[in-house]
Amino acid sequence: MNSKNNRKFQWLTSEQELLLLAALKQGKDATDAWHQWKTTVDIEELDPESYRLLPLLYRNLSAHGVEDFEMVRLKGVYRRRWYENQLLVSKLTALLHSFQDAGIETIILKDVALLLHYYQDDGLRAIDTLDICVRWADGDAALALLNKLGWKLKEKVPDKILFKLSVISFVDDSGKILNLYRHIYWYPWQENTNFGAGTSATQIKDLSTYVLNPTYQLLQLCHQGTIWNLVPPIRLVADGMTIINSFADSIDWDVLVADAEKYRFILALKKMIAILSELLLVPIPHEIIEKVGDLKPSAFELMEYQVSAGEPLPVIKTFIIRYSQYLKSVQSSGLKFKIMGFPRYLQDVWGLDNLWSVPLQVTLKGMKRIRNDIFK
Repeated sequence: MNSKNNRKFQWLTSEQELLLLAALKQGKDATDAWHQWKTTVDIEELDPESYRLLPLLYRNLSAHGVEDFEMVRLKGVYRRRWYENQLLVSKLTALLHSFQDAGIETIILKDVALLLHYYQDDGLRAIDTLDICVRWADGDAALALLNKLGWKLKEKVPDKILFKLSVISFVDDSGKILNLYRHIYWYPWQENTNFGAGTSATQIKDLSTYVLNPTYQLLQLCHQGTIWNLVPPIRLVADGMTIINSFADSIDWDVLVADAEKYRFILALKKMIAILSELLLVPIPHEIIEKVGDLKPSAFELMEYQVSAGEPLPVIKTFIIRYSQYLKSVQSSGLKFKIMGFPRYLQDVWGLDNLWSVPLQVTLKGMKRIRNDIFK
C-alpha cells in the first residue's frame, strides 16, 4: 500500500483514487486507470470499501468493451450483489405494503433509495440496512406494526427513551437491520406534514413512496460522511457522482451549501466537493466550489469530528459533544426530558446495566483522561 504522505486527498489511498477513476470516468481515463489499478492490487485482498465498488467497475469496463480475465470475477461480484439485492428489495416491498395498508406514508432513505431511484440498477450498490422514515405522528403505529411483523429492537431501550427517539433500530430473524426514522434533525421538512417538501415521488414495483430529492440526497451523503475513518467511505463519492450526473439540473447548490454550514457538515462537504471536482472532474459550478472552499468549520464541528474519529478530547468537551449528539437523537419534547433523559442516553451509549452507574463512569473516565494527560 502506497504512503499517503504529501498526497492531495489524504483520506484516500492512491489505489482507491485509481479505482474511482476506473469505475466512474469515461474513455481513456477509465481504461488507463483500470490497467494501472489491477497491477497494484490483489482483488482477493481489497479493503471493504474498494470491494463495494467492483460492480460499478464491472459495468463501466463492460460499457468500454474491456476484455480481461478479471472480468469474469467482476461479473460474478455484480451478479451476486444483484441477487442479494433482489431478496432485500422484496423484503422492503413487503414492509412498504404493510405500511401502506396501515395508512402510514413513508420515505425510503440511504442505501435502498440510492440503489432504486438514483442508480436504477439492482446490482450496483450494496444494501447494508433498510431505512424508512415516517411522520412523527405515525411513529407509535409504525412501532406497533413492526413488532407485529416480527421485527425486534436491535438493542434494549427503556420505554421512556424509546418513544422519544427519532431513529430506532430493529432486526429480523435473518439478522437484517431496519432503521425507523421518525424525525431527522437536519431535514428542513422535518416538521412539515407534507412529505412532498424536500422529497421526490418514486415507485418500487407497484408501490408509491418518496425519496430525498437530489439536493437533500447529497446533503445526506455529507451527513453520512461526517465520520471519515482510516478506510473512508469512498462509496459516498460514487453516490455523489451518480446523483450529479443524473440530476444536475435538479440540484439547488446554494441550499446544499447553506444547509451543510447550518448543520455542521462543512468538513464532509469540503472533502466531497474536492474529490468530485478535482479528481473526477464532475461538473460542479465554479462559484459553488469557491464558496465551499471559503467555508470555515466551527470549533464545535471540529470537536465533533474529533470525537467521531476517536481522537481524545478534554472531558468537558467530550460531554458537550455527547449532549449535542443526544439532542439530535430525540424529538424536541421539552426541557425536562432533554435534561433528565441525558443520563439514560449515556447509560445506553456506555452499555451500563444501571442508571446509578453513570456518575461513577463519568468519574472514572475523567480520572483516566487526567492520568493519560499527565503521563503521555
